[in-house]
Amino acid sequence: METISMETLTHKDTLTASSLYEMDFYQWAFHNAVLLRQGRLTEIDLENKTNL
Repeated sequence: METISMETLTHKDTLTASSLYEMDFYQWAFHNAVLLRQGRLTEIDLENKTNL
């Protein structure tokens, strides 16, 4: 399993939320939790969140 750094998550052109979900579920969940805590609800990966 490949680990994605938080620095990589800021580069939307390099990594989409959907591809992160497929590559590293833990990091995807952590990233979405950070977005929730920060109130950045429009940035949450809702497409994959509904698959849980």
